[in-house]
Amino acid sequence: MEDIDSARRAPFGSNPHVGGAGRATQLRILTAAAEVFAADGYARTSVEAITAHAGCSRPTFYQYFSGKEDLHRRLATRLGTELAALVEDLGVVDASADGRAALAQWLEGLMATYERHRAVVDNFSASVRTDDQMVRGAGTLSNRYRAALADAIHEPTELGASIDAVAAVVNSMAFGACTFRQRMGGVPIDRLTEALADTIHRSFFGPIDGVNLGPRRRTGIPGQATVPKPAEPEPPSGRGRQTRDRLVDAAAKAFASLGYDSVRVDDIVSEAGVSHGSFYRYFADKEAVYTEHLEVMMTEVVALCADLPASDPRAWMDRYFEMYGRQGGIISNLPEAFAAGVTAAPEARATGGAALAAAMERRSFGDADADIFVAFALLDSVPAAAFRPGGTSQDEAIPAASRVLHAGLFGRGD
Repeated sequence: MEDIDSARRAPFGSNPHVGGAGRATQLRILTAAAEVFAADGYARTSVEAITAHAGCSRPTFYQYFSGKEDLHRRLATRLGTELAALVEDLGVVDASADGRAALAQWLEGLMATYERHRAVVDNFSASVRTDDQMVRGAGTLSNRYRAALADAIHEPTELGASIDAVAAVVNSMAFGACTFRQRMGGVPIDRLTEALADTIHRSFFGPIDGVNLGPRRRTGIPGQATVPKPAEPEPPSGRGRQTRDRLVDAAAKAFASLGYDSVRVDDIVSEAGVSHGSFYRYFADKEAVYTEHLEVMMTEVVALCADLPASDPRAWMDRYFEMYGRQGGIISNLPEAFAAGVTAAPEARATGGAALAAAMERRSFGDADADIFVAFALLDSVPAAAFRPGGTSQDEAIPAASRVLHAGLFGRGD
């Protein structure tokens, strides 16, 4: 973090230049912010917590930073600079073993970069919900990555989608897999790197024996779990059922727009247009209504996974995107809920993992443990980007994601 912006913010002092002591103070605040973001999460972090950790006053903080958004943006800029340099070193990716090795080398660098910047990576989803500058910056970097990856691909097979769209999908999938692995754990970095390299290579060139079809490997797959139903203090009927349904729908919108950490009961009742008393008649807290959504979502996910590998991957992906349009906020918030200690989150993770593991077991190759993270990333990060303004359109994303699902994850060459 040594190459930070040295200018003091107006109107603090007549001279905006910052000397050695000021630079040391800036660096101390940035380091403290990274540690607090990593420990407490973006939504729960306050300027007061950062200044207390940095051992400085609020006036000192505001000499250099306009708020926690500014701080997180500075940290993200460092990450973006490293990522931009990393993609420039991506070699030619063709159907050969050397082409697959070039992908693996890029992914190793990506994993290492993410490890160095965990505070930003872990809190990226939360920050982009409220920071338009982060959205624009991330979009610019994503487009740069997509273009560089598409340029690196040499003579792919027939994809059934544009090479730019497939590059966008595998780019989102790679970043998402890194994030899931960091926030939820469960598989070593080297295994995830190899699984991603194989999946991405198959996505562009189809399954190739001795190149991207690794031996079958499976250890530690979680068993099937169930997500408990939240208790209903009062069985509703008639008007009560309508009120409860409005609260459930309002909660889904709130979680999608604000994230699990930031949602308050106030947000849900305001969206639903009902009183706090009505909320507490049906739910003990926001965790209870989130858990109910988890149950519905996981029931649909398990049913969809039972149809994998799909005979018609495009139709399967159409169904999945339709479900994501209704439940995407619950899916994308699962890592946040997991970190926040929501009781049902580990069970939902186990349920989804077991459903995906069962699908992976229908293959005759690959590391099922690691491929679960790759599949999670494909099924969350890709539609999340497609539903976000400025991202790859759904018309482009669905056929490209279908290709990655069919050829990349399940090694189908037809």
